[in-house]
Amino acid sequence: MAAGRPLRQLASIVPGTSTGLTVAETDRAVIMCGVLGEVDEILSCGPGTPLPPGSVAEQIMSIDTPRTEPPSPYSAREWGRLLTRARDHGLAVGHLDALGVHTAAAPVHAPDGIIIAAVGASVLDAARITALADNVRRAADMTSATLLQLHRRTPGTRSTRLPRPPLP
Repeated sequence: MAAGRPLRQLASIVPGTSTGLTVAETDRAVIMCGVLGEVDEILSCGPGTPLPPGSVAEQIMSIDTPRTEPPSPYSAREWGRLLTRARDHGLAVGHLDALGVHTAAAPVHAPDGIIIAAVGASVLDAARITALADNVRRAADMTSATLLQLHRRTPGTRSTRLPRPPLP
């Protein structure tokens, strides 16, 4: 899998880091694979787990195709600001107050440049997510580069666009 090595490397940078590759399904953002860490002890983050509406992964995946309605609890203005910040920084950072979970996510691009997934890292300490931010971007870039290499090696490939179901 294209994301396996970058996710393991990302998880090893700060002990206890939970990492994941999130993709868009038709009605939600869902974790596809990852490395379990401390967050998984209080919040299920295994493959197939849907993320809460408005998660940092959803923010990243909405940069290219924003939702017509912002996810609850965001207003259209707040959601727009979050997407602009994520696009400008190549990273979204957020936290779930009730659980004390801090997360950063960065975009994974298809060979044609469209965002098709997000690489994320979650920890229970805000200071540690700050230390992970550049590494989250790097892991997402490595995953994008691997997809591009795989695409170039595939004989007879006619289209560079990979299918991506829209978020609601």
